[in-house]
Amino acid sequence: MLSLQGLQMLATEARGIIERWQAALDALQHAIQRLKKVNAKYPDVMLEEIAERRHKALAVIGDKERRLKQIAQIALDQEKYWADAAFLLSRQRFDDDIAKDSLIRACWLAELTVMPASTFNLIVQNALEESAQALLWQCVLANRQRSEKADELDLAVLMIPQRAEALDAIAQIGGLAELGTELCAQLRDTSLP
Repeated sequence: MLSLQGLQMLATEARGIIERWQAALDALQHAIQRLKKVNAKYPDVMLEEIAERRHKALAVIGDKERRLKQIAQIALDQEKYWADAAFLLSRQRFDDDIAKDSLIRACWLAELTVMPASTFNLIVQNALEESAQALLWQCVLANRQRSEKADELDLAVLMIPQRAEALDAIAQIGGLAELGTELCAQLRDTSLP
C-alpha cells in the first residue's frame, strides 16, 4: 500500500506531465493560427510547416504517455486499500515497537471480549470521541468474538487519518489521466491543419 505522500508525489508527477502537454498544445494551436495568417496564399507550404510543428509537439508526449498510464493504474490499484475503512483501521498501531504493539493488542482483545456490553459500549464511545483508531479496531475484533454482542460499530463514519486526502489524490490522478488522453488526442489530431 502506498502512503499518502507516495500518492501525492504521483499526483504531482501527473500534473507536471499534463502541464507540459497543455503548453505544447497551446503552442501548436498558436503556431497553426499564425501560419494560417502568414501562409494563406501558399496552402502547401502552410500544411508542411504545420506538420513540422505538430511533429515537434508530439515529441513532448514521448514516453510520458506510458508513464501517465502507469501512474493512473498505480492509483487505481491503491484505491481498494484507502477505500476500505476496516483495512485502514487494522493498520493503526498502539506503539511503533512491534512487540509492544502486539502485547497491547492482545491485552485489549482479551479484556474487550469478556467485559459486560455496557462497559464495552462506553469504551467504544470513548475511543470514537478520542479517535483512538487502534483501540477501535480491537473493539471491532472483540465484538465479533463476544457472546453478548454490543452495538454494531459503523466504520463508514470514521475519520481515519489521511484517508480523505489519499482518496482525493487518487481521484485527481484519475482525472489527470483522462485529461492526458484528451490532450494526446488533440495533439495527434491531423484533421485540423
